[in-house]
Amino acid sequence: MYIPRPLFSSAYAHLKAHAHSTNPSILLLCALDTDSLCAARILTHLLKQDYVPHKIHPVAGYQELENVNEALVKGNEELRFVICLGLGGLVDIAAFLDLNCGRGGEEGEEGGRAKVECWLVDGRRPWNLYNVFGVGGVKCFDDGDIEEELPRIGFGHTLLSYPSSKPLASSPPPVHSHSPPSSPSQQLPLPPPPERPPPSAKLLRRKLRRLRAKHESTVASYYTQGTWYGEPISGLLYSLASDLGREDNDLLWLAIVGLSSGEIIGRGITSGPPRKAGGLGWVSTTREDQIRGVLRDEVRRLNPPEAPPPGSSNVSGNSSSSLQTTARSPSDTAIRLSPEYRFMLIRHWSLYDSMLHSSFLGTKLHIWSETGRKRLHKLLAKMGFSLSQCKQSYTHMDMDLKRSLRERLEKYAPLYGLEGVVREGFVRCWGFRGCLSAADVAYVIGGLLEMGRRGSSSHTNSGSAITPISSSAGKAPEALVDPDPTNETRKEEARESESWIANFWAAYDALEDIEALKTALPTAMDLTRAILRTGTALIEKRQIRLLRSFRLAVVKEGPDVSTFAHPSALSKLALWLGEAILEQEKEHRKKRHLPLVVASLNERRGVYVVVGTTLGSRVDDEDATLEYRSGRNRFGMAFQEVAQSTNARIRIDAFEATVVEVKKEDLAGFLEGLSLKSVVE
Repeated sequence: MYIPRPLFSSAYAHLKAHAHSTNPSILLLCALDTDSLCAARILTHLLKQDYVPHKIHPVAGYQELENVNEALVKGNEELRFVICLGLGGLVDIAAFLDLNCGRGGEEGEEGGRAKVECWLVDGRRPWNLYNVFGVGGVKCFDDGDIEEELPRIGFGHTLLSYPSSKPLASSPPPVHSHSPPSSPSQQLPLPPPPERPPPSAKLLRRKLRRLRAKHESTVASYYTQGTWYGEPISGLLYSLASDLGREDNDLLWLAIVGLSSGEIIGRGITSGPPRKAGGLGWVSTTREDQIRGVLRDEVRRLNPPEAPPPGSSNVSGNSSSSLQTTARSPSDTAIRLSPEYRFMLIRHWSLYDSMLHSSFLGTKLHIWSETGRKRLHKLLAKMGFSLSQCKQSYTHMDMDLKRSLRERLEKYAPLYGLEGVVREGFVRCWGFRGCLSAADVAYVIGGLLEMGRRGSSSHTNSGSAITPISSSAGKAPEALVDPDPTNETRKEEARESESWIANFWAAYDALEDIEALKTALPTAMDLTRAILRTGTALIEKRQIRLLRSFRLAVVKEGPDVSTFAHPSALSKLALWLGEAILEQEKEHRKKRHLPLVVASLNERRGVYVVVGTTLGSRVDDEDATLEYRSGRNRFGMAFQEVAQSTNARIRIDAFEATVVEVKKEDLAGFLEGLSLKSVVE
């Protein structure tokens, strides 16, 4: 079943009423991404306010989810709720977690009711229909997609799930004979009309098969669209906090960071048009714009602007046309709207490096080539900015240049195809300790999740004591890439899992610690440098190959190979390459763009991590960005089909359906099989 947005607060009241008051009866399973991390912070904040004991457990993939079921769910008499944040929506979660209730509700404590409730708060689409319309303890938090788009599909799914419950056609109702009223002139009654014979069993079976085929086609068309994304789950849980009357700047900031993280890694909200509000029609161009508008209104409501004191000077941060880099007072922790440049960590880097490593600006200027860097230099020269000024820290730049940056960018950037380089963003200060934009925090948290703290490869986070993951994370998965793995392979998998869990806790702590965020800024910069270096090398050496149905890039050597062993880091590289290829093809006026597959070698484990991404399958107008953001990614289905049809040793374990692991020796066979699949509509 599902919980619509107006009933979020009622569901939370139900959770409080049935949770144990002294023992942790709520288990939070959190995916290893920034949006899920922000959602976990919001939910734990609410639970702590209500003194509800709970336990957090980060989960890296489906195999670890099964291990969690064995260690923490199965046989746990105290457990009442399992809340999955950022995971579980794409699969039948009841197949992974022992909720002590069958899909039809035949087991359980109270008349078929599940002993353990499982809440799914996931932004990945499509929903697995067994989660949404099945009977049992699984409940999906609906951002509006289910209620608006799935009733017809759900009806067909329900009929297909219970084919023998009732016949779809029955005997026709008895035909009653009718005679006209008697009259004196009428001596003899008219003969009754002939009765229609009941339909034969053969006809009923034909109708049943036709109806079944119709519903199967409806359900299949929903699944075969590919994968896409709904509203960030941090925003859903902020809606819950707002319904409970507990919204504040801390929770609002987490929701804003969650939204910003999706924009950075290419998870645009593509689940449908904006929602209607108050019968006034469409309130935004896209649903993402609508959500940003809601967050802007919340910022204004919780942080009303203050009139500057008379005679005060207009310092950096008070000007509406310049970036805020300093707080207005030692106790200033407000969130403010600020102009935001689509550059990388500009407040903490030099203007030149920030522009150079920006995927938006770099791919449009072709920054990987010498010609592209000359374009960047010409842009700065036209703006009147010397390279010596641009290559020093932004905070130390000349104040007049910083104040005029927005005006000059808006004047000269369109000459280089950089429309929209300035947009409205969000910034927050922590007194005089520092100011960060929401995008800055998203970059830093992503860097911590993917690379960890500097020099912390052997570091064990103290937060790991909160959750009993150390023992289960070290176990070898049951379904491995190699059917006869060596002990060394098991050890490497255990080390990798433990390092990702340690990174999770480092990022979890940093979300509410400005000093930890500032310390981790170099980590985010290192990751961005690695993306630019590797992407530039692949393009300059012409290592992006054109296959039958997609383009292919393989990273198997260089200083950054180990960095891209993490699926999220590889996805960012794939996004950068995809934008670069798209800009190149737009210049050649190509109307059809093949998707991109990027594979990176994990030398320690002897496997390739493979990511599939779309560039936009069809472009019928001059703006390819709209199609790029609104497309569906069909690689998840293609990966599963290749796994079933080839002998390649493949592991599909990530919650992201478009990520797969392939044994090093089997990559060629896997790619050959993939090239025969349909990944473009």
